[in-house]
Amino acid sequence: MKGVIQGYKNAVLRTNPIIEEEAQRRLSICEKCPFMKKTIHIKRCNLCGCPLSALTRQNYKICKKWQK
Repeated sequence: MKGVIQGYKNAVLRTNPIIEEEAQRRLSICEKCPFMKKTIHIKRCNLCGCPLSALTRQNYKICKKWQK
């Protein structure tokens, strides 16, 4: 839960260009993943249920597919 809260904070503020750059890199990976679920209003990871706008902007819960 801590990661999602931090991710939402980063998503709302969007003040750190390094976080935003990494979020875009992660999102590009997620968009190719079969577990990404897109609804009308939100993109979500179907494995953990987290919204990608928050999940990609935190470092507590890291997807193995994001590893460089």
